[in-house]
Amino acid sequence: MKIKIFILKIVLIITYLTGTSLATQPKIPNFPSPENLKYPTLKFKFPNIERKLLNNGIALHIAEDHELPLVKLNVLVNVGYSNDPTGKEGLAELTGKVMLSGGTIGMSGNEIDDVLAFIAADIRCNVNMEYTFFTLTVMKKDLDTALEIFSQILKNPIFEKEKLQVAKNLKVEELRRISDNPDSLAFRQYRKLLYRGDQRGRLTTFASLDSIERNDLKTFHNSYYFPENIILAVSGDISVDEADAKFNRCLGDWKKLGQYRKNLPPPIGSKDSTISIIQKETPQSIIIYGCFGPGNNSPDFYAFTLLDFILGSGGFQSRLFKEIRTKRGLAYSSGSIYQGRKDYGIFQSYAFTKTGSTVHVLDI
Repeated sequence: MKIKIFILKIVLIITYLTGTSLATQPKIPNFPSPENLKYPTLKFKFPNIERKLLNNGIALHIAEDHELPLVKLNVLVNVGYSNDPTGKEGLAELTGKVMLSGGTIGMSGNEIDDVLAFIAADIRCNVNMEYTFFTLTVMKKDLDTALEIFSQILKNPIFEKEKLQVAKNLKVEELRRISDNPDSLAFRQYRKLLYRGDQRGRLTTFASLDSIERNDLKTFHNSYYFPENIILAVSGDISVDEADAKFNRCLGDWKKLGQYRKNLPPPIGSKDSTISIIQKETPQSIIIYGCFGPGNNSPDFYAFTLLDFILGSGGFQSRLFKEIRTKRGLAYSSGSIYQGRKDYGIFQSYAFTKTGSTVHVLDI
């Protein structure tokens, strides 16, 4: 009781000093309804892109942006893990990874790491099904140093044996952990089932990794990493003339022929619907539904992209999320993914739910 009286006295003192009444309520602004908001028509001006051909024919796309003293380089190589030789699945990924870590003719991998760390430059590689993507991000003042290293990584990697072994060990550990991660296991098997009978569906295994040797990486690099199989794009604090001069100096003398990557025909796919069950002793189920859809060269590409956004990729307001999680509380994650490729597309929807509600969620 004494505490209540003390708190009441404090409130009365504050009220007296500020001249406010306990009955006074803050005024709530009268905001207009979101449906009645008025705003100007959205206008977007595509940035000006200059295209140059280096002395050896590499296409260089340049977008100037001097707001920050940064330069970013993107390199697209027309090769991916669908080009892995049979029995050596994982070769494309290891080639890209060890290109970054395994040194060049002029510098060891550790020396490259030290220089890049000192100038805070970031080089990354992402190997996809049908292409490999390299990026370089660096301060403008250190561009020459980073670009010289990056060009040597592209042209003259030596694939140090020790770094190859490290990369293989990491990949082996990744494969070991897949069975402990229901999400990874489900989507890995889904890809294999979707591309059944197609080389896109071949998966990296312990045996395929064990068969890959250093000479395999050299052969793969010699076959697919050459000027006519590469596209460059640079953006940031660099002019067209600067980019043309710098890239010609580092890459323009790269004279090399290789094996053109033949575009794979689109996957045929199964004409009949199937249900595949992967047994795993967990208290949850990963449900994935998928099919082939329109490619990014189809007139239906943009309509299908919008359809996917409404159905499942639009986050909390998407239909799948609202129906399965928000309204019924049957899943902690649900949505959809659509990827449009050159001649075909992939659509997949998913839900992660407890085992007891598997059939119910699948029905919804």
